Amino acid sequence: KRKHVEELKRLQDEFQKSVMRIQQESQRNKGKKMPSPRTLTLMQEKNMERVVAVYQKQAQERSFLATKIAKQEDLLMKSRSQSLQRLISESQGKHTQLYK
Repeated sequence: KRKHVEELKRLQDEFQKSVMRIQQESQRNKGKKMPSPRTLTLMQEKNMERVVAVYQKQAQERSFLATKIAKQEDLLMKSRSQSLQRLISESQGKHTQLYK
């Protein structure tokens, strides 16, 4: 989880730096050469695509881990079941030997 939060914070920092860079360029040019709305929209779309990609990757990682844990739980339950069956058969064998 910490890795995911760090990744999102890194993206946020990159986005803030790009906005600050655009703002500084605009101030240097005294508003004469402002980025077009189309350019800003494309930048926003690109940023959102990156955020969505990060969330998709994180969801895939969580899904993989959940599947892995479920498989391990299944193996554990099968192992316990086999152990119980073995103990039951052993105790039944001893029980039948005692009462013969």
